Amino acid sequence: MVGTNPHPMQIKKRSLLIVILAAGVLVLAAVLVTTEPLAHNAGRNGFQISIAGSVNRNISFTLNELRSTEQVTVRAELKCVDGTSFGTHNWTGVLLETLLDEVGISASAVKVGFHSSDGYSTDLTLEQAARDDVMIAFEKDGANLTEITRLVVPGMWGYKWISGVDSIVLYDFDFKGLWEKRGYADDATIGG
Repeated sequence: MVGTNPHPMQIKKRSLLIVILAAGVLVLAAVLVTTEPLAHNAGRNGFQISIAGSVNRNISFTLNELRSTEQVTVRAELKCVDGTSFGTHNWTGVLLETLLDEVGISASAVKVGFHSSDGYSTDLTLEQAARDDVMIAFEKDGANLTEITRLVVPGMWGYKWISGVDSIVLYDFDFKGLWEKRGYADDATIGG
């Protein structure tokens, strides 16, 4: 029958279907709008470095918080155990000692372990970590590091210079990193 009005129940069903479809489109649009930029910037903007273990309080720092801490620049060479040099550069970041002072080192701590999300790890003694040239760097020669952070340990072999460090753990035992467990010198001093 042409010109017949739809039943009120059919109108309600159509209206409800339109509302549900519109809500679904809005939710999908919101997901696409919010996740695309996050995926694009997830590394740098979402970065945090945590410090935990044998400390007085666990803390996480964002990259912006690290940058707002007193910065230092150290000129140092990154050198591999096979003799390959990756050059001498100006590394800018935050002294490791400054970060450890912020969390407070527990009396039970004996080693500092460094970890990255790719599974790499290394370690330093408390004495090495307190040196005035050991830092968590976020710049090399005035430019942002592509790996966001790097442990800079002048005068030590490159396996101590962990890139992408995002977790620091103070251990109450003689923790050894990836290469140290495999027999590389724990001291790692070049020429030592």
